[in-house]
Amino acid sequence: MKLVLLLEDKLNPIPDTIKVLEDWGFVSVVNGWGKPLVSGSHVYLEGTEEAFKEWLRPFDSVCVGQGSPMLQNFSIMHIKWEN
Repeated sequence: MKLVLLLEDKLNPIPDTIKVLEDWGFVSVVNGWGKPLVSGSHVYLEGTEEAFKEWLRPFDSVCVGQGSPMLQNFSIMHIKWEN
């Protein structure tokens, strides 16, 4: 599985089970009024679905990218616990 992610400081360190394929540098996501919402490294990652779930599930939210790296749209997501 491959995933584009805004790697905030709270998500470090990246587990050994996840590989960084590309790092496109530091970005800040702003709202429509230019107010910064979140910042971090813009990365392209590879790992198993289970590895991503295990790593990201404890966090309240993560910013997942969609689209091209130059015009990235980020969605705020949460990985819920399965019953």
